[in-house]
Amino acid sequence: MSKHILLAPFVAVILSFSSVGFACSLAGYQELNVDQTLPAIVFDDFDVNVQTIKRGSNSGSSCDDLGWVVIKIEEVDPEVGYTVELTSGTAPKNLGQHLVPVIPENDGTLTLAWSDEISDDQPPVDFTLRVTAIAPNGDPGPAHDVVVSDPGSDGGCSSTGHQDASLLGLMIFGVVFYYRRKR
Repeated sequence: MSKHILLAPFVAVILSFSSVGFACSLAGYQELNVDQTLPAIVFDDFDVNVQTIKRGSNSGSSCDDLGWVVIKIEEVDPEVGYTVELTSGTAPKNLGQHLVPVIPENDGTLTLAWSDEISDDQPPVDFTLRVTAIAPNGDPGPAHDVVVSDPGSDGGCSSTGHQDASLLGLMIFGVVFYYRRKR
C-alpha cells in the first residue's frame, strides 16, 4: 500500500481539528494632534447616533468573540477630534473608549469594541456614552450623549454553523482514495 494513502487519513484528521480563518482586526484611529498654542475655534454643533451594534456570536467568523458599536457623528468638522466616554449604565467588559481625542473615519463613524462571548445567547446591554468635540488647541466643545441599547438574545437555534476544514479534509481523502483504488 502506498505511503500517500496512509498519509491521507492523518491529514484529514488534522484538518478536522483546525479552523480555516483569518485574524480579526478593527481599524485604529488617528489621534488629534493637540497644540495648545493654536487659537480657539468656533465649534459647529453636531448630531450623534448609534449606527450599528454587533454582538458576539457563534457564526464561524474570526471576530465572533467581539461585540462593537458604531457611532455616527453627523456634520463632522475635519479639524476637530472627539472623545467618547461612558457616562451611565453598565458597559460590557473591556469596552474600548476614546479618552484621548481621535479623528473619526471619513464617513463620521467611530467604532468601540469589547470582548463579548462566542455565544448566540447574549445578555442585554444598556449604557450611555458622551461624545465630546475637542478643538485642535485642546478646548472642549459641544458634547452629546448617545444611548447604546441591545436587548440581547435568547440563544435558540443558529442557521449558520461553524465552518472548518473537516469537510474539506474528508472530501480530499475521498477523492484520493477513489483515484488510488481505480489504479
